[in-house]
Amino acid sequence: VTESGGTATAVTLATGPPTSVAVARTSGDDSVVVYTQATAPTGVRVFTRAPCASGQWDSGAPLDSGANFGAVGAAAGGNTAVGVWVQANGDVRAAVFAGTPVPAGGLCPVAACFPAAAIPNFGNDNVTLLDTAGGTTLATAPVGSAPYGVAVHPGNDSVWVTNRESNSVSVIDREAGPHTIAVGGRPQGIAFDPAGTRAFVANYDPDTVSIIDTGTFAVVSTVNVGAGPTGIAVGGGGTRVWTANYAANTVSQIDLSTTPPTVRTSRLVTFRPLGIAESPDGTTVVVSGFKSSRAVLLDAQSLRVLKRLRVGRAPTGVAFNPAAVTQAFVAHRRAVSVIDIGT
Repeated sequence: VTESGGTATAVTLATGPPTSVAVARTSGDDSVVVYTQATAPTGVRVFTRAPCASGQWDSGAPLDSGANFGAVGAAAGGNTAVGVWVQANGDVRAAVFAGTPVPAGGLCPVAACFPAAAIPNFGNDNVTLLDTAGGTTLATAPVGSAPYGVAVHPGNDSVWVTNRESNSVSVIDREAGPHTIAVGGRPQGIAFDPAGTRAFVANYDPDTVSIIDTGTFAVVSTVNVGAGPTGIAVGGGGTRVWTANYAANTVSQIDLSTTPPTVRTSRLVTFRPLGIAESPDGTTVVVSGFKSSRAVLLDAQSLRVLKRLRVGRAPTGVAFNPAAVTQAFVAHRRAVSVIDIGT
C-alpha cells in the first residue's frame, strides 16, 4: 500500500501492539515499514516522504485517547521516522515524522519521534503522557501513592516516577514492563547520569540520596546529604550530584569520583531551596528559593554564592538551555524567568 504524504488509512488487524518494526529507505526517498504483531498477520507499508514542518506529524490519523504505543523506527542517516501504533478499537495505524535527524545505523528515539511530556498526577496516583504538539492525552499509567518527581531515561525513554507517600520509584517501560523500586522516605526529585546507568533520588525525610542501578533496578548505594533534599541534578558529566536541601536552606554536592562518594554542603544559600541545575560548562549552579522569590547562583567548585537575583513569586524548577551555556530558566507562578549567568 502506498500512502502519499504519510497519511495512514486505518486497517483493522489483530488487536495488540506491534512487537517489532523495521524501516528501510528505497529509491525515490520512500520509507518501507515492516511490522510484526503479537498475533498474525504481519504487515508491510510504503510511505512517500512529503515536506512538513520540523517536529510535526505528517499524518491524517492522529492518536486517539486510548492509543497504545507499539513501535517506532527510522531510516538510518535520514530525516524520516515512522511510528506504528494500535488504536483503542484495534485499528493499526502508522505515520511519517519528518524533520528529525537520525544518526547513521541507529533508530530514532521514541522521545524524538513521539514528542511527549510525562505529568505526575499527585492526587490520582498516575502519570499522564501528553502529546506536546497537539496537547492531547496519549496514555495514563498507574504508579504509586502521591507521584511527585519524574524523569525520562536518556537511552530507552522509560519514565521514572517518585512516589512520595509509598516511598518508592515506579518505572514505566514499554519493553521491559513496569517496575517498583523501594527507596527512602518521601522521595522527591529524580535525575539520571548522562549514560543512563544510574538514577539518583532525593529522599526528603531520611536526608539521603538513593543511587539506583538502572540495569538491575536495585538501590546500590545511599548517601547522606543536607536536611530535606528536594530538587536534584547531575553535573560534571555524571561525576557529581547536587541536591537542594529544602529544610536546611543549603545545597549539597556529592562527588561520585571517590569511593565511597564524598559530600560537601554549602552554607545558607536561600530560604527553602527547591529547584537546582548545573550549567552545561560545569562552572555554575542555579538554585531557586521557593520562599525567597530568588534565584541564587553558586560557584560549582567552592559552593560560594555568586549572586542572588529576584525572580517571580514561588520559583520552583530550574533548567539550562543546552545550546546556550549561560542561559538558565526558572519557573515560577504564571511565568518563567530567563537568566544570563554570564552577565
